[in-house]
Amino acid sequence: MIGSIIGGPLWIIVVAAIGVAIGVTVLRLGGGLFPLYITVGALFGCLLAVYLQGPDVALLGAAVGGAMGGFLAVNVRMFSSQKDT
Repeated sequence: MIGSIIGGPLWIIVVAAIGVAIGVTVLRLGGGLFPLYITVGALFGCLLAVYLQGPDVALLGAAVGGAMGGFLAVNVRMFSSQKDT
């Protein structure tokens, strides 16, 4: 999406490669399903934004949804890993 805004198919490939590299790095550092939660959050955020306001805010909705997906994934993981004392 960012590549298409910047302009040209070369930028789409470059930005996609950077995204894949970041995702693989997070996965290898023990992120587990973290990239999946961000992707699902971005999809839901985009769909909700398009439903509520129209296609003009789809990119903003995807960004907010991805951020919320990551935030919720970290908090759920953090709270589920704590042991009762």
